[in-house]
Amino acid sequence: MTRGPQFDISNVEILKGPQGTLYGLNTTGGAINFYTNDAIDTFEAGIKLRADSDNVFSSDGFVTGNLMESVDGRFAYYIAKGDEGWQNNAATNGVGQTNGETDKIAFRVKLNWYINDNLDAALKVNYYKDQSDNIVPQHSRFDSVVPSVDGNNLAIKNFVIEEITQAGLPDNNNPNSASWNPEDDRKRDNKGLEASLKFNYYTDDITFTSITAINNFERNENNEWDGVALSNFEQKNISDIKAFSQELRLTSEWDNGFNWIVGLYYADDTVEDMALGSLGYGSASIGVLPAWLPGFGFPVADYTLSDVQAFGFAFDAVNSQYKQKSETKAAFVHTEYDLADDLQLTVGLRYTQDDREIIDSCTFDVNGTLAGFFGTAVMGGAVTYQQGDCVTLNPQNFVSSPFNKSISDNNTSGKVGLNWTATDDVFVYGSVSTGYKSGGFGASNAATWDSLESYDNEEVISYELGLKSSWFDRAVQFNSAIFRYDYDDKQVSALILDPVFGTLSKILNAPKAEVNGAEVEVNWYPTDNALVRLSSAYLDTQYTEFESLTFGNTEVKDLSGQRLQNTPKWQHNLMVHKDIEINSSVFMFVGGDISYSSEYNALVGNDPRFDIDSYSHTNLRGGIASTDETWRVSLWVNNAFDKQYSTSRVSSTDSTTEILARERRFGLTVSYNWSE
Repeated sequence: MTRGPQFDISNVEILKGPQGTLYGLNTTGGAINFYTNDAIDTFEAGIKLRADSDNVFSSDGFVTGNLMESVDGRFAYYIAKGDEGWQNNAATNGVGQTNGETDKIAFRVKLNWYINDNLDAALKVNYYKDQSDNIVPQHSRFDSVVPSVDGNNLAIKNFVIEEITQAGLPDNNNPNSASWNPEDDRKRDNKGLEASLKFNYYTDDITFTSITAINNFERNENNEWDGVALSNFEQKNISDIKAFSQELRLTSEWDNGFNWIVGLYYADDTVEDMALGSLGYGSASIGVLPAWLPGFGFPVADYTLSDVQAFGFAFDAVNSQYKQKSETKAAFVHTEYDLADDLQLTVGLRYTQDDREIIDSCTFDVNGTLAGFFGTAVMGGAVTYQQGDCVTLNPQNFVSSPFNKSISDNNTSGKVGLNWTATDDVFVYGSVSTGYKSGGFGASNAATWDSLESYDNEEVISYELGLKSSWFDRAVQFNSAIFRYDYDDKQVSALILDPVFGTLSKILNAPKAEVNGAEVEVNWYPTDNALVRLSSAYLDTQYTEFESLTFGNTEVKDLSGQRLQNTPKWQHNLMVHKDIEINSSVFMFVGGDISYSSEYNALVGNDPRFDIDSYSHTNLRGGIASTDETWRVSLWVNNAFDKQYSTSRVSSTDSTTEILARERRFGLTVSYNWSE
């Protein structure tokens, strides 16, 4: 649901650290708020056109103004089209095929109605549709999710590797090279509809606010997760999400040094999901090689993998389905009290009740091969499965049936903070806050209910001390913070061993983990028309108590003392921008930014096969614009030095894949605005 386009944005607010008091569950790391431009009572309009080196053309724009007495409106749109893909198929039978087509459309309508001096209403409706190609990750090496146990396993893995290699592997020195099944579809057909209605009622010193919102999302997309030309692990995802929320709150506007917000919150969500997997050429789905069939009593013949599947010793398709319902109720209060003219105390509290239910979660047969495999290879012929049956086993009685379970959590999150305005240019703050992430369920391919079991809620206590300051007549801004997070039952994307499907990714709870860090940001204004911004972040992370399976192993290991995955020790960013006056009506601008990340590991257990090397990324831009911002023309270059690096590494069934940085790209953006 996060892949909808962001457009007509007024500003972005990034709140770091747990935000459990005002924002509730699932904000243990912070919250990012996107604020869209509002409707106004005077006419304004704008259009932006963009073209890039991928032959993707996009446009966004808006029109706003007064529609009738007391009603203002705004319409905004976004369109992106590109018929030429940037990925080239390295499959033996895929010469000439490309991937990466862009096809997106979105619009937003906002209406503000000023009913009277004490009451106003705001309606917002967003719609978007995305029919673009899904990007294919690049295969980098072979790593099987089935741990080697005996020679048979090794022979099956070698068979899979040989078949995949003959089908064609990508050039790992070319970020545009990828392999996929030439006959497969990689399209997505996703759409989202969001709507909210907000009322504000004002009295002399208190505002009552009601926000009612819906968020519906439909997904129908195909993913080539394996990055190879045969079906090692491909998936078609079909999802339907319906979310409803209601918030009621009172906000004080007192002038006695004490202000508060109190509120109630309710949410009701339903998720229905179907994942159709294809993994015929995978070591997890093959129990017997074609050449071995005569040893199982079959006549000597030239057998194929399809024959093995027909005889019940292999499978090629799975269908994992579930429905999940969740209901959240919360009450919260946030207060700010001036202890002195320069000292403010902040205290907040939120109580949350969260109920979740997973309904009929199971892995189903699709075309008879999985049913035959479970009946023959798993159950030894003692049970007969029919096409379309649920095959996930209840470990208590070894009977296949859908998994159903309900969980309920409650949590009280809070915050205590002190804000000290030391001088007009120096602000010091400190806080202790807690956050909460709700428990949930796994929903991967599963041979037993154990693979679908729930995980517990995550809780964190955050300690933060920070400084915001201005120096040299505000030519320099210096901001810094140090912080510590102590986690209980941290939710971790870890690994479990399924008896049929091998090593699976699943969210587990690490009993104890901690994060210590520091951040520094310097904004330097050498002139009125120039800015140099430097930001740095340091992270020291570790599991202090956690046992988990690691990739390729069958035994659980103690991971205490190991670094959390996907947490680089250092991150830096340098941004430079300069406006250069040409005359009284036109100016030129130039700028750029460079970001750096130190190395990190992408998988729990810090397996060196999943190390991500340090990398840097540079973007450049420049152009001309009118001083009244009526028009602007800009040229930009992303990854200006054409650096090659990866940002993630994951394993599907036998193929480990990477998401690679795009090669150098450039483009032109032109915008024009009208106003009364």
